[in-house]
Amino acid sequence: ITSGNTNSSFALDLYTGIMTTQLLLNYVITMSYTMSLKASNPDGLYYANYSVTTAYIFVNECNNNPPVFVNCPHEWVINENNNSALTGILATDANINPVFRKLTYSLVVQSPLIAATWFTIPNPSSSDIAVNSVDRELFTSADIDQVLRGVVIMRMDVTDGKFTHTCQVTVYVLDVNDNPPVFNPSSYSLYLNECSPIGTPVLKVYATDADATPQNRIILYAITSGNTNSSFALDLYTGIMTTQLLLNYVITMSYTMSLKASNPDGL
Repeated sequence: ITSGNTNSSFALDLYTGIMTTQLLLNYVITMSYTMSLKASNPDGLYYANYSVTTAYIFVNECNNNPPVFVNCPHEWVINENNNSALTGILATDANINPVFRKLTYSLVVQSPLIAATWFTIPNPSSSDIAVNSVDRELFTSADIDQVLRGVVIMRMDVTDGKFTHTCQVTVYVLDVNDNPPVFNPSSYSLYLNECSPIGTPVLKVYATDADATPQNRIILYAITSGNTNSSFALDLYTGIMTTQLLLNYVITMSYTMSLKASNPDGL
């Protein structure tokens, strides 16, 4: 071989004329070779003792480049009840042939398992993740810290049919104050002697809040109506009701009061 043998990719047997590869060919780098070949007698004394020909070698591409995620691992922070797609994960494939560059994506939710109903890939040719009504209050996991932080751990795979690359994706779901406090029980009834001194505990009302985080479960209590002459006080934080006046059976035999349990932001 007298010329065109880029990087000495080929060898030509001196005696048999059999050409073989000496390197792994790379279609992306070199798609073809144009080599000059010489056949000569051993003495090489005269110009007539040799001849020259040209060999054209065209390289066919094979699928030898795996797809690769370029921004992995990947994280998002979203609010619960979010329905906006999660985008931004990118995978590339260095092959040139479109057949070898056709990528397929899949998603596996690892924890918590219920999140498999919240996060899916509806179009396998895209890495976009569809989001369906994430509910922070439904988190369950053996890892208490994971529950408290609202962490969803998933694995995304991309394949070109031969090679597969895996990326860990994490979604942090923020708790939204979307659950109002609920009284339990829903109503209270009791009898109280009129001779009870001022400051007598009457009852303790109780409400629960289904939100996931402590800041969204703060409950404030108040009397909104029916507290004739402000006869009773309801502690804002504890829900303990006490008398503020000496009761008089002759004047007022009963009280029907409306009580309110709310979060500080008004829910």
